[in-house]
Amino acid sequence: MKVNDKEKDMNKDFIIGSIKKMFNENMIEFFVLKNNLKGSKYQMWWATFFEGTGLTEEGSKLFQQMIENILESPEISEIATREEVISYLQSTLTELIKIKKEDRLKFIIKEGNSIVKKLISLRENVELIFPILNLELKVRSLRLGNVNIFHFSNYQLQKQLKYRKQLMNNNPYFIEKPSEIKDLMKQYKELLIKEYHNKVCAKIDFNKSPKKNYEDSIQEIQTALACLKLFSDHIHVRNSCQFGLEGSIVKMGALECLIKLKNGSSWKTYGGLIGYINKFTIDHDFIKNANSKGLMILKSILVKNKKNEIEKRILNSIFWYAKSYDVSLAKYQKNQNDKKKDDRLNILTHEIGEKFLKLIICLESLLLFKDFKEDKKEYLKQRGSFILLCTKKDEEKIQRIIDKSYIIRNDIVHQGYVNVNYRQLIELDYLVKKMITNLIKNYKKWNINTNTDLYKWFEKKRLSAI
Repeated sequence: MKVNDKEKDMNKDFIIGSIKKMFNENMIEFFVLKNNLKGSKYQMWWATFFEGTGLTEEGSKLFQQMIENILESPEISEIATREEVISYLQSTLTELIKIKKEDRLKFIIKEGNSIVKKLISLRENVELIFPILNLELKVRSLRLGNVNIFHFSNYQLQKQLKYRKQLMNNNPYFIEKPSEIKDLMKQYKELLIKEYHNKVCAKIDFNKSPKKNYEDSIQEIQTALACLKLFSDHIHVRNSCQFGLEGSIVKMGALECLIKLKNGSSWKTYGGLIGYINKFTIDHDFIKNANSKGLMILKSILVKNKKNEIEKRILNSIFWYAKSYDVSLAKYQKNQNDKKKDDRLNILTHEIGEKFLKLIICLESLLLFKDFKEDKKEYLKQRGSFILLCTKKDEEKIQRIIDKSYIIRNDIVHQGYVNVNYRQLIELDYLVKKMITNLIKNYKKWNINTNTDLYKWFEKKRLSAI
């Protein structure tokens, strides 16, 4: 059920009616978990300690409809996650089922009318700090939108320790337990030194629900880091300069194996290096060069609360470029069998295909439109050369590269067949990056704010070239 266009809030009457129906038609039941795991008979059920609440199939459908209806409200979806809405509804239903039948209607109406208030009350005004792996910062700090990248120095360490100690000193529980405060502070200091101290970190402020704060902060930091990756001059053979949040890249280490000779003569171990080799360095020269290529404009886009369609398109393409950038590559070596062939990657895995494919997705997200039926390869060739503002001579070369790249893309997607040489990867990477930065630097000058504007701009170029 959708909310009326004029009504920004969720439909409270629908929520109240759904809960009433759920109880009136016995779609919900309380049970004790130990009773032969009775919860397994329900389409949906949840439990607290030994008590469970179960929903029939019809009740489960109503439950899902209520979730969608609540999330229809921008006021709520901006603050809380789906999981938090589900948790709230579950606890509400469990509470209602324990109320006497004759009193239940009054409580259902009360709960239905207070949903917005209760979910909005989840707001926490917080500062979040995440360590960034394998990033070296040779400037004091760097701000990208709402994200501040900085060194977690000794000053930062002492600041965090002072804050934590003050919280415990103000807590009545610790009034007569100074030794416990001392032990906890020691543990906390050890944790901060291990995970944060002398590392480059990203800091951001949010004022949403706990889960929303965490999830949205990760998204914004990933976007900010993606913008930096766009201006890298590295192609990152063997992960030489990968950087990012924990879990987004492969850490430096060794892939160990144990080898036992079957004749019983000996055993040995062997290990190959994996992960990054060199740190990605941000210094004044990098920032100056990146600003000249569009980073300054990206900063102004990132800080906007409401971005237009083209700005969202640009950031989406940068996201996919960064995803390609983050893919680790196998060892680079010459093809010894055929001296005439280009240097190739020794493909121990299909990682080069993944990297190449994500560059093509990046290209498609930048140049194609879902609302129009198009010959993708032909339009990618045309629009790629248009957005690069190239000469006729360069246009032919660029279109050849994109044509070949799309054939390779089809081989990977439709057959799982990877046949990419290193030169092709470099060429595509360069072109994609150049197209993104050209659009960043020129979209305002070209008066392009919507997808329709961009489509018309491409069509005007195409018709003038006929």
